[in-house]
Parts: sequence; structure tokens; C-alpha cells
Amino acid sequence: MKKLIFCMSVLVIFITPQLLKAQTPGATAQANATANIVTPIAITCTQDLDFGSIAAASVADEVVMSPAGVRSATSGDVILVAAFPGNQATFDVTGDANYAFNITLPSDGDVSITNGTESMAVKSFISDPASPSSLDASGEATLNVGATLVVGASQAPGAYTGTFDVTVAYE
Repeated sequence: MKKLIFCMSVLVIFITPQLLKAQTPGATAQANATANIVTPIAITCTQDLDFGSIAAASVADEVVMSPAGVRSATSGDVILVAAFPGNQATFDVTGDANYAFNITLPSDGDVSITNGTESMAVKSFISDPASPSSLDASGEATLNVGATLVVGASQAPGAYTGTFDVTVAYE
């Protein structure tokens, strides 16, 4: 009898957990995984920013080149030589059609142009179109960039050059 009770107890111990685990079957759903590989966005400079020819004055002044290529002096102390008016920078942007992108322009204090030991700051960069923008149905956009040149009092004559970066990235 003791053996029977012992055997029944052992049987109950092993069967009960299995009965407790017995539940209704679960449900399964399937989902698709997708990805869309886009054409990398690219930017190419097609025209450099040129503030043109300027005759410095005895006081500091600023020369503004708009994204539309319109040049002006903020106080009128410098002389803008009309025969060499300069131009805005122009960039071609390419990528996937109709995609939006952000434009990053240099910050004030990041860019200067130099001639030997002489330098002038370039600041207040502005683009047309502004950020964010979009590529057209062909996956193209033209980006025009202007800025402000800080001409020092009696700035030394010469050809001043420097570089700056314009970055585009998909939104």
C-alpha cells in the first residue's frame, strides 16, 4: 500500500506540472521587412563665391553678396568696382527625386580669406533656397550661397582667397 501511495504521489508530481502547462495554442502573425536604398545625396560647386573688386576705405566696412548675386556695401565707405562685380557661389545638389534635404552653412568666425599675413572674415552665410529644401522631380536642385565680407580699415591691397564648406543631408 505504501508503495502504491508512493507511486501515485510520484505520478501526481510529474503529471501535474504538465497539466498546468497545457494551454490553448498561441497565435502567430507574419510581417514583411522592407528597405529602400536611396541615391546618396551629392553636392558640387559650380561657381565660387566672389566679392569682386573693392577699394578699401580708411574705415572698416562690410560687403554683402546676396544669394541672387547682388553686391552691396553696408555703410558705403568702400568703393565697389563696377567692372568686377563678383558673384554668389552656386552648387548643384543631386539625389533621389522629391526628397527633402537640410543645408549646413559655415558659422560666423569659421571662414576667412587671406593674402599672405592679411585676412578678412567672411560671415553671415545665407542660401537660396533656405534649409530645408527639396530636390525636384529629376532629383536635382540648384543652391545659391551669399555671405558678408568684413573689410578692415585701409585693408591691404591684393588677391584674398580661402575656402568654405556647404553640407547637404537628407532629412
